[in-house]
Amino acid sequence: MQGRGYLLLTLCSFLLMITCFKYTWTQKRVYLLAFIFISISGFYTIPTFLYPFAASIIFLHFYFFLNKNIYPLIQIYAASCAVLVGVLLVYTPVILVSGVSSLVSNSWVSPLTLNGWMKDIPSYLGGSTNWLLNTEAGGGLLLTFIIVWNIFINTQRSERVFQLLSIVQLLSPLLFIGVQRVLPFFRIWIYLIPIISFWIGSISSGLRKRYLKVTYIIALGVSMSFSDLRAFRNDFGFYDEMNLALSKIFETTPQNIYCQEDTYYVFLNYYGIKHHVSLNVDATYEALTNYDFLILKRQSNFSHKGYNLFSENQYVEVYVKSK
Repeated sequence: MQGRGYLLLTLCSFLLMITCFKYTWTQKRVYLLAFIFISISGFYTIPTFLYPFAASIIFLHFYFFLNKNIYPLIQIYAASCAVLVGVLLVYTPVILVSGVSSLVSNSWVSPLTLNGWMKDIPSYLGGSTNWLLNTEAGGGLLLTFIIVWNIFINTQRSERVFQLLSIVQLLSPLLFIGVQRVLPFFRIWIYLIPIISFWIGSISSGLRKRYLKVTYIIALGVSMSFSDLRAFRNDFGFYDEMNLALSKIFETTPQNIYCQEDTYYVFLNYYGIKHHVSLNVDATYEALTNYDFLILKRQSNFSHKGYNLFSENQYVEVYVKSK
């Protein structure tokens, strides 16, 4: 995760979800205070906390409007104002030093055209669900099956409320990224894993026979073990190939590198420090910069005219400037 705070994001999102769930049962002051504190902490951890926060607000609107009771929402509006003030206070030093763009801009995630977003969103959703469920393929169908199964077997009021909360949390990101017309990295959806894990675990409650429960648990444990081993193998393979490529680059003394792959970008800066090289690494191409190397994603259509293939692997192609 490269120290970006995604585990803290997951923790804050999970705690906020539980707080909102509890608030639907009893509108105690302690839950409003928890809502404020958790939300400020989540936003300060990483700005993309906006996704689970906004989804929680949408859920509360659905719930209280369906129950024809809007007074608790007025308290949530007041708490949200307190969250806004708190977030502005904790981020004031960051804004003063680095500017607002340091919070809202990301050179790795650029808005797409509407047609481009519509074209890419199906494969993006498939990739996201595969990543969340740690599968090679079929994540979307598997997640749909898990949700439908739970809806039919869990019919108590508390379970229905949690289902509504979960579905809003799972579907609302599609609305958010649609408005932004972006396709962010899969890793920002890590906060959804506790919800999905709960749904997967809940399947066993619908199995009446003891032997079916035991079989399900064993099968789940075995499949998770194999999935984790495959993921570890892929991760180690990625980093091995990356280090091999970067080591080859630093057999020379590069000064300017254009890099399209975010993990390579991070490690290029580390390699520069390690090798005592004054290195400039750009994530955005600057036409006036004389780049020694181009590191392009395999599917990139970026022109590498004037450069020769230096090395390649299943993730990137590295080009060196022609002499």
